[in-house]
Amino acid sequence: MADKAMANKTARIILKTRYNKSGAQAGGYVNYIATRDGVEFLNEQANYLQYIATRPGVEKQGKHGLFGDTDGIDLDEARDTVQNHPGKVWQHIFSIRREDAKRLGYDNAEAWKDLLRSHRNDIAVAMKINPSDFRWYAAFHNEGDHPHVHMVVWSDKPECGYLSEEGIKKIKSVLANDIFKFEMLQLYQQSSEQRNELIAQAREELKQITEFIPQNVQDPELEQRLLELARKLKPLKGRKIYGYLPKSLKKEVNSIMEQLMSRPELDDCYRQWQKVRNEITDYYGSTQQSDEPITEKPEFRPIKNAIIQTAMVMGKKQETAVRAGVTAVSGLVSTIAQIITDTPPAQKRQLLHIDRKRWQELARKRQSLGLHGNIEQTM
Repeated sequence: MADKAMANKTARIILKTRYNKSGAQAGGYVNYIATRDGVEFLNEQANYLQYIATRPGVEKQGKHGLFGDTDGIDLDEARDTVQNHPGKVWQHIFSIRREDAKRLGYDNAEAWKDLLRSHRNDIAVAMKINPSDFRWYAAFHNEGDHPHVHMVVWSDKPECGYLSEEGIKKIKSVLANDIFKFEMLQLYQQSSEQRNELIAQAREELKQITEFIPQNVQDPELEQRLLELARKLKPLKGRKIYGYLPKSLKKEVNSIMEQLMSRPELDDCYRQWQKVRNEITDYYGSTQQSDEPITEKPEFRPIKNAIIQTAMVMGKKQETAVRAGVTAVSGLVSTIAQIITDTPPAQKRQLLHIDRKRWQELARKRQSLGLHGNIEQTM
């Protein structure tokens, strides 16, 4: 018998699961969960039977609390079906805190029956079982601090079925989102608002860089990296968005994003988003990933695309500035050359001596625009 458990002290819903390699080992378990002390029987006298079934030392009268896709399950037939199954049979236990069960109405079998029936396909998919082949029985036990449900699961196709850690997380998530839907809805709204605010702030920071606002942008290194990215993006064909970039450029965009998000106001906003997300995952006990970089979060891909667009805008502005500078310098050089050409030799030497500083200034300007060669060679 193999065991697997996913429990977390902060989790609002707990799932413990195990499986038997053959149904013969699980047949007795069906009888156990259907008739043990604390089970809530399902019949027309449910309220009364719930009372007598949970009394200490109660003697059962052949009744049981088993349910599945249908009502009126024959216990002996159910037990035989499981015992004769040649493939794996899983045993799940779902539990929540007593105060949550009472407050949210999950302290009775009917609520759990409705919950499991409405999500049986989700559970099937998480377990790699075709919903049409998914078979299950369950019974609710209203005991102690954690009312819980025992669930027996298998596939009509014995070779099918596999439950990974990710599958367990999905099952817990879908049930938690239903049980705690109103509370979690508020958290999801907060998370969405915080995410949108962070994306908007990042876009504003990038906008200021493209507009070259010196009083707001004090990061020349970031500006230079964006211009370098623009140079590498220019020869690419097709849509220039993150998903279509080669791996090397994706890595560069991620690095620029990390540098951008290190700004205090953006980092603080991201931490607020993380806090809300951790409150959500606390409901089903998923491992919190506070240290995971923002570049790994799909929610923030819009920032990556904003970085790409910013780089392209800056690249175009730089090209425009270079072209304008080349035109201005070339015009000035031509004017000076013409003056020198029209000047007698003696005065020409004097003019060249007087304008030496001007020539040096022109040379520096050409260099800043990426032009090479001696000005005198152009005349």
